[in-house]
Amino acid sequence: MPVRRSLSLACLATLIGASQAVAGGKQDDGTAAKIVDEITSCLTIANNIERLACFDRTARVLAAARDKRDIVVLDREQVRKTNRSVFGFVMPQLKLFGSEGESDEIKQLDSTVKDFNDLGYGRYRLSLADGSIWETTAVMRFMPRKGDPITIKAGILGAYHATTRGRSTAIKRVR
Repeated sequence: MPVRRSLSLACLATLIGASQAVAGGKQDDGTAAKIVDEITSCLTIANNIERLACFDRTARVLAAARDKRDIVVLDREQVRKTNRSVFGFVMPQLKLFGSEGESDEIKQLDSTVKDFNDLGYGRYRLSLADGSIWETTAVMRFMPRKGDPITIKAGILGAYHATTRGRSTAIKRVR
């Protein structure tokens, strides 16, 4: 478990499907997980020369797959940034960035109103400091202000709610 944990923290591989198998470096339907498993299995080899040969062989396959962009190596902070950048968009629920029981899912976004446009009829388009753009989907009975702190929370059934200046409204991400 500690080896698996340290490997997953050191390089969280997005499994796009490694095009090379560990054995022989030929085309196969092998996966990045298979490559990581092979590297991990090298740890069990007692003979130093054989263990080094195993690490060399599997490291070359891993490096080739990375260079061809068949796998992408991300650390946990990059995963968090990616999840934050897509918060509010409807995305398929794929378990690419974590294993069972672990979750880096973003449930809330805290930012600042950078700019806003009046869309008419009590609706607004808000540009936030993080670069995201949101539109209110319900009538706001107050006008947002530049510099206002804003919190956007995920609701049920894909809905989002923004709270600023102590008031809340329904909102959707547009960019």
